[in-house]
Amino acid sequence: MDIPELPRRLYTLGEEPEPQHSISYHSDNNRLHAALKGALTEKEFEELKESRLGVFIKFKEQGFGWASRLVHHMLCLKLDIKKKYEMWCLVGPEPLRFSLLEFEMITGLNCEYIEDLDTPKCDVTPEMVSFWGMMGVHLEAGPTTDQIIDALKRCGDWSTEDRKRLAYLSIFTGFIEGRKFSTATRATLARLVMDLERFENYPWGRVSFKVLMDSLWNKEITGCYTVDGFIQVLQVWAYTALPGMGASIGSPRLNSSLPPPPPILAYDGSRGRRFMKAAILSQTRVINFVEKDISEMWPKWDSEVEDVPAENIIKVMYDRRPWKWTMDCWEVTGTKTKFVTPSKRAKEMVVVEVEEEEEDNQRPRKKARKEAPKEARKEAPKEAREEAREEAREPTPQKDQPTLQTNHPTPQTRQRTPQKAKPTPQAKETGVSNKQPTPQAKETGVSNKQPTPTPQTQPTPQKAKPTPQKAKPTPQKKQPSPQTKQPSPLPKERLLPEDTADEAISVYKILPEDKADGVTSKEIVPLTSTDQPSFASNDQQPSFASNDQQPSFASTDPSVPVSEPSLVVLDKTAPTASVRARSERTKKPAPTQISPYTAERKKLLRVGKYNPFPSLNSRKLKELADWLKTDPDYYTKLEDKPRTSPTWWYHKLRTPKAWLEDVHMDAWMNVLRQRYQENPQAFRSERMCFLDHNFSHSWRDQYLFFKASAPDHKGLGRMLPSGASLFYDGSMPSFCQSNKKWGEDIDDIYAPVNLNNKHWVAIWISIPKRHIVVWDSIPSSSVPEAWDEIMEPFLEMVPYMLVECAATEEERGKYGLERYTYERLLKDVPTANNGDCGVYALKYIECHALGVPFSAKDFARSNAKTMRDNMAVVIWTELVDQHLKNNEDGGMFVGMYD
Repeated sequence: MDIPELPRRLYTLGEEPEPQHSISYHSDNNRLHAALKGALTEKEFEELKESRLGVFIKFKEQGFGWASRLVHHMLCLKLDIKKKYEMWCLVGPEPLRFSLLEFEMITGLNCEYIEDLDTPKCDVTPEMVSFWGMMGVHLEAGPTTDQIIDALKRCGDWSTEDRKRLAYLSIFTGFIEGRKFSTATRATLARLVMDLERFENYPWGRVSFKVLMDSLWNKEITGCYTVDGFIQVLQVWAYTALPGMGASIGSPRLNSSLPPPPPILAYDGSRGRRFMKAAILSQTRVINFVEKDISEMWPKWDSEVEDVPAENIIKVMYDRRPWKWTMDCWEVTGTKTKFVTPSKRAKEMVVVEVEEEEEDNQRPRKKARKEAPKEARKEAPKEAREEAREEAREPTPQKDQPTLQTNHPTPQTRQRTPQKAKPTPQAKETGVSNKQPTPQAKETGVSNKQPTPTPQTQPTPQKAKPTPQKAKPTPQKKQPSPQTKQPSPLPKERLLPEDTADEAISVYKILPEDKADGVTSKEIVPLTSTDQPSFASNDQQPSFASNDQQPSFASTDPSVPVSEPSLVVLDKTAPTASVRARSERTKKPAPTQISPYTAERKKLLRVGKYNPFPSLNSRKLKELADWLKTDPDYYTKLEDKPRTSPTWWYHKLRTPKAWLEDVHMDAWMNVLRQRYQENPQAFRSERMCFLDHNFSHSWRDQYLFFKASAPDHKGLGRMLPSGASLFYDGSMPSFCQSNKKWGEDIDDIYAPVNLNNKHWVAIWISIPKRHIVVWDSIPSSSVPEAWDEIMEPFLEMVPYMLVECAATEEERGKYGLERYTYERLLKDVPTANNGDCGVYALKYIECHALGVPFSAKDFARSNAKTMRDNMAVVIWTELVDQHLKNNEDGGMFVGMYD
């Protein structure tokens, strides 16, 4: 029996994209959970765990192991369907469904249908205004995860009801919404917390599922990508749909409680295995979907579309029981094209194959350049070569030649041209350049074709475009003379313009060595000035200066100076080429040089170190102030300004003693990275890199995973933080990538370090010295005993990563796994006022990278305002609006590598 239409695969079988990086996600926040547990009493925390939303807290406390590769490969096996809130994956011949029914079964959350799910009606009350003010959140916005964490740290004197509201919002922001930590949640849903009973009974399971599926819809998974929402449920779904895999790698929990917990709490999870895709495809026992009555198999959605092929999967299995799926039921090809990784694409582009086309086709410029050497190597007729050599041996009189004005001789001068000069049959077509002669030119080619008259109005000279087959007709309209209408037995010639001269020189160099096609070195002879006729200007019309001068088209004397840089390259049917010699190159200064190289000085003048403490540019500062007035939020109160507002951004940066956010620190590090890339000579070394806050934040935050992972017998195989390999090879930060590897190309690493959102310090990691230096502008901000714990992630993981990423055993022995040392410098390190630590940390890095000592005068506390203003002007001038965009690398540091 024929089966109905079924959906196709998204990716062709066997061409699914391999995981490039770990999937980034924002749920399961350690900082949020720690702050929540510390803000509530033990009784309040237990009540929260037993509530209808307590499944998220229980899931967090069981320490679920995230397996990014498993989820990625399941997403690669998707079928291409139209339904947004449903997903089908094809494991072998078996289709697996992930819909709201499976989500409800796995989590046990309320998933019932209600109208206006995302926009419930909730009136603004004075109690709501007061509570939002206590959290420090704008009334028209929902709280961010960072704002919830800050509120949890200061809610000790709040009422029990307000702390419970804050706890529910923690679950809402951290698990249900699961967005970036600094992204505001939806205020329409967050306001429900003012009615605790309504909040607890709201269908948060449906909301959570919708957030996840909205994020996965049309998600590009060929590179690094981030998924919003409670993504861990996909991993548990894979365990339940593939029971064999769940039993083998899912670490099922032994639980004899009644009733049994939902599947989300039945597995401890794991990081998976190396060959995850093969393990998935080897599964033979599957659970296709949650079975209900056929009328209940498609949950109701307000905006869902009809998809008959996807519905046919369920209908076939219901109507034709028992149904057995086979590979013949599914098409092999997918709806998306094959994904090629950037590295493979680069390798494929190295080999360029040039296909031959018909002679009458017009080929593009680049293709013509590539084919010129190929055409010149063809064998020339023997008679043409002999005649060319005889012509070259004839002596040619030397005469002074005036400047060539144009390549269109008049009829009068054409009649005065000697007719006894017999042109060589080697060339098909010859042209002369319409440019003024340059002193650098060595040789010149001239035309042996009968010239044609031109109109009285002198047209603008046009360059002939190079085509290897035949000459392109010139754009000027000419009046053909009777002589030119006569058929000529001579082949046509072609002019190669000056800008392709360097390409044609390669023909001149290749042909003497490549004699396999019968072309000898004597047959490739450059033209000299003796071969060029003299022209004189008469009423803006060119003419020959002498009647008895006969141009020669091949000369063996290369020492004669030349005044015209044009050259002759023969057409496809006449392979021999006459080209000028390479002109002497004019040496130009590099961008990092003040003046060009001069033979007299015998040295390069390099740019010196710039002043890291310049005087304030008042004019630029006023321009910045005027530009900020165009911000729509310019007149909004500071506490109500969004974080994306330029006025908020620059106000925080320019205000003395104001805490600098991560975005401000990253912006100045981008300035240093851009300056270093454009002018590395200004810095003390060309083997350094500047990292942003993501480096120190991710390494400190994920050090516990590294510490808990067990090494192999060589001491390797431990879990490094997210993005560690990208920092190592210079791919990150992505702004002004260095693409230099630590140890191999980099010796010095600079980065700011955020200490619990209270203090900024700067660190300098010296790989050759195996030592780390800390510059602290406020030494009293922390106790000395705490620094061992603060620096431990860098002391342990930097040497480990150098060994882990080393290509050979010799390099691994060179770096070694021994722990680095560190020192916290206090002497000769200027101190700052409270709040200015971020500015001083950035200036420490800049001065040390430039080799400028820390001056007490420059770092005076009274200069903090000037330093801030200068940084604002520089950032606004050099980065334009780049600093106002979200850090595109931020999503890389919230998940873990497999």
